[in-house]
Amino acid sequence: MDLHLHLSKIKSIDKKHFNRWNKLFTATIDDLFEGEKATLLKNKAISIAGIIQKNIFIKNE
Repeated sequence: MDLHLHLSKIKSIDKKHFNRWNKLFTATIDDLFEGEKATLLKNKAISIAGIIQKNIFIKNE
């Protein structure tokens, strides 16, 4: 979390960056894996990205 907060102070990070990362991550998982664990991993990554966004946007207000 600290690294993301630090980077957001150096270079603006917004929702479009997280959306792009989520799309790339999901596409990579879809290309390499399948099944229940792949779905779980994608959902977990999206959840973590949401938590990071929330913390960055709250702390930068």
